[in-house]
Parts: sequence; C-alpha cells; structure tokens
Amino acid sequence: MSTLDSNYKELARSDDRSKANKIFDIGQAICPDVDDWQKRAACRGVATEVFFPSGDSTGEDAKSICVQCPVARQCLEYAIRAREEEGVWGGATGAERRSLIRRRRRAKAKERKLRSVLPNPSSQSY
Repeated sequence: MSTLDSNYKELARSDDRSKANKIFDIGQAICPDVDDWQKRAACRGVATEVFFPSGDSTGEDAKSICVQCPVARQCLEYAIRAREEEGVWGGATGAERRSLIRRRRRAKAKERKLRSVLPNPSSQSY
C-alpha cells in the first residue's frame, strides 16, 4: 500500500440504497471513490492548478505529465463520458475533447450511412 493509499479513511454510509461510489475523507476534502486507473495516474500529488490553467495558458505543463502517464487514455475517456468541460484530462483540453467528440460522432454517422447503403455480407447467398 502506498503512502497516498494509506491516507484514505472510509466514512460510514447513511444511505446504502444507491449504487453510488463510496465516499472517502482526504484531509479536508471529500471525493468519490478513486478508480483503479486514477491510483496509477502520473498526476497523483500534482497541484490541481497545473491541470486547470487560467487565462491564455495552453496547459502544456499538464500535457507534458499526461504524455508520460500510463493511464492517459482512461483519463481522457472518463472526461469525455463525464462531459468535463474544463481542464486538461488525458492530455486534452476542453476544446480538444469537444473536437474529438465531434469527430467520433461524424465517424459513427458515416458508418451508419455506409451500413444502410452497402449490403450485409452475412446475409448474401452464394
């Protein structure tokens, strides 16, 4: 167990009806249960301000950390699913993530269109 993991203290649940994540007390902050990929992230322990730059900053410091991160892909996919609008996640800024989402939507639409036009190879008789 790392020293970071040993700092987590599980709080008692008052309502266990939902499938919500466990809550942990980290110093003064309360946050959702950390997924396995987050425990392996290269950004653990780095100041949050690095990943949420202000002003005209491009987030290059954060991106340089993400390039070396073994779980950058999981981080990026999490940010896309969670619709994180701000900050650098998985090496991508909010604008870059929005662009990626648009490209994925276009690719899916193109794939659907091709499927509707092209015959299904499994249904062809020979």
